Amino acid sequence: MRKQSRHRTRLAAIGAVLGVLIASAAPSAQAALPAQAAPPAHAALPAQTAAGHSATAARSTLSTETQSARIPTVTSLDPTTYSQPSAASPLPEGARVAAAGATADAVISGSVVFEGADEFELGPNGLPSGDFFVEVWSADRRQLSSQKLESSRFRFDGLTAGAEYYLLFSPYSIEAWGAVWSGGSAVAVGARPVTAPAADATLTSSHPGMIKGEVSGLDTFWSVQAVYQDPTTKRLFAWNREQIPPKDGSASPYYLTGLPRGSYTVLAGAWGGGYDDRLWKDSRRAEGASFFPVGGGTTASGIDLSITKWDQWRWHTDRLSGSDRYATSVALTRSAFAPGIPVLYVASGENWPDALSAGPAAAVQGGALLMTEPGRLTSVVADEIRRLAPRRIVVVGSEATIVPSTYDAIAALAPRIERIGGRDRYETSRLLVAGVFDRDRRRQDALEVYLATGRNFPDALSASSVAAQFGSPVLLVDGAAEEIDDATTRTLSGVRASGFILVGGPTTITPGFEASMRSRYFFSSIERVAGRDRYATSALLFRQSALQDTVYLAAGATFPDALSGVASGAAQGSAVLLVEKDCVHQQTVDVMKGQSKNYATLLGSSLTLTRDVEDLKVCAA
Repeated sequence: MRKQSRHRTRLAAIGAVLGVLIASAAPSAQAALPAQAAPPAHAALPAQTAAGHSATAARSTLSTETQSARIPTVTSLDPTTYSQPSAASPLPEGARVAAAGATADAVISGSVVFEGADEFELGPNGLPSGDFFVEVWSADRRQLSSQKLESSRFRFDGLTAGAEYYLLFSPYSIEAWGAVWSGGSAVAVGARPVTAPAADATLTSSHPGMIKGEVSGLDTFWSVQAVYQDPTTKRLFAWNREQIPPKDGSASPYYLTGLPRGSYTVLAGAWGGGYDDRLWKDSRRAEGASFFPVGGGTTASGIDLSITKWDQWRWHTDRLSGSDRYATSVALTRSAFAPGIPVLYVASGENWPDALSAGPAAAVQGGALLMTEPGRLTSVVADEIRRLAPRRIVVVGSEATIVPSTYDAIAALAPRIERIGGRDRYETSRLLVAGVFDRDRRRQDALEVYLATGRNFPDALSASSVAAQFGSPVLLVDGAAEEIDDATTRTLSGVRASGFILVGGPTTITPGFEASMRSRYFFSSIERVAGRDRYATSALLFRQSALQDTVYLAAGATFPDALSGVASGAAQGSAVLLVEKDCVHQQTVDVMKGQSKNYATLLGSSLTLTRDVEDLKVCAA
C-alpha cells in the first residue's frame, strides 16, 4: 500500500449521506470507518453496567461527586497515514520548546535500524530497497525538516541546544517496513522526545506482522479490525479492517496484514449494526479485551472469535448531571479528563455562539471546555479548574460576555491565560478558528470545514460535536446572507480546506450563500447536510461519526449540556445526538442501532431529559 500523502495530519471521515433524510447510508469512500461499519468499542460507562434489552435499560446516575472511571478508548485510524500527527493521535504535550532568541547550532544525528533484515535485504548503504525518510518535529508540533535517507544514518542541523524534538522514520511504502517514532511507538501520541544535541538517536523499524483467525456464527456481513495499543499511553487505535461474509454457518477466515510491531487485540462488528461488538477473546468492551504481540514479520495465529445470538444489539443508558448547567459541565470534564490538560477553554453558559467554535478548538488540542456564569466564578467550576490543572486557559468572549471580575478570578487559577473575543459572535468564531486551525501555525494538511449559522444553535451544535472528533473547525456565518463575506473568506484562506460542509437547510443557510461558496471555491468539495428538523440534521451528521460504541444524548431544545459535551465527547470518542425532552426520534434510534452505538450517556438531570429518554421511548410520528 502506497502512502497516500506525506503530510496528511488528520483523518478523513466524511460519510456519504449528506443533505437529505434517508433511512440508511452507503459507506463513504473517504471514511476512515464507513458510516455503516460497526464502530470500535469504547467504554465511557462503568464496566459493571448490566446489559439492557430493547424494552429495558441499565441505569446508574452519575453526579459531580461520583464519576465513571476512565476506560481505554478505541480510536479510528487510517492505516495509510497512521504515522502523521492527527486529531486522533497528536504529538504529546509538555516537551521543552526552543527558547526565544536561542542560538540554533545544535545537531541531532543517529541511525535507522532495520530489525530482522537479512544479509540479502540490505544494500551497501545499509538500506533495503525503497525510499525512506526521517522527519524532525518540534515540541510545538511543527514539522521542521524531512530528510530522504541515502544511508542508514541521518543528521539534522540548526536545532536549539536543550530543546526537545520528535523524530519519525517514515517509509514511502508501509508494506515492507513500518513507520516508527522516537520512543518506539507507531503513532504520534506515543512518541518520546529527543533532546538536542544528540549523536546516537536510534529509530528501529521492523517488518509488518499479520493476524489471522476465524469468525464463526455469522448470519450477516461482519468486519474484523486489528486494534493497536500504544506502549506508553496505552491508548487503542483501530488498524486494518477486513470484511467477512456469512458462510453457511461455518467459520469464516480473516487475515489482517501490514501491522507495525506492537501489542494488539481484534475487534469484530456487524456491517450495518444490529449486534454488539466483540473483542478477542470474549469481551464486548475495550477494558475486557486480551492483547498479544505482533510484528517483526511474525504472524499471530488462532485469533478466533465466535458470534452468538447473545451478541444481538442491546442498549444501555447512563447519566451525567449536576445541580445546574455549570455542575453538569463539571461532571463531563471530570468523566473525561485527568489533571494536567494542555488547555482549557472557558465560555459563558448563557451565551451559546462563543462555545460552538471553542469546542472543536479545544478538542483538537486535547483540551477541555467548561461553562461559567458570566458575572461570577462559582466554587464548583473553580474547583474543577484546579483539578484539571491546565497549562493554559482561554476565556472565550468579550468583556460583555464574561465580565472582567470573572476573568480575573479565572486568571488566579492558571499560569497562562488569554481572552479571545471579537465585536460579535462571527468575529469571535473567526478568531477561534484562525488561532488554532491556521495552516501555517499548525502546518497541517487539508481540513473539512463546517459552516453553520450564527442565528440559532441546534445545527451548529450537532456540527460542533462531529467536527471535534475529527479535528475540524466550525465557523459561524450569517446564514441569512446571500453571499459569503470578505472576513469569512480571509479566515478560510488561512485554513487549507479540502472541502466545506454547510449545516442546515435553505432556511438556515441561504441558497445564495451556497452559490457564492461554489463560485469562489470551484475546485473544493461543498456539501450540505440538512434534515427536516434539528433532530434529523443531528442524526445525519452523526452518520459521519464512526468511532466508539458510546453516544451522548442531549436536549435539542436547549444548548448548555450539549455544548459541554463537545470536547469531553471528543476526548472519549463519543459524539452528541440531540433528542427531545421525553422521547427519542425513530431516526435517532435507527442510526444508533445501525452503528452499534449501544451505550448512551444522557447529559443533564431528569428535568432536562426524562426517564422516557433513558428507556429510548420513540417519539410519536
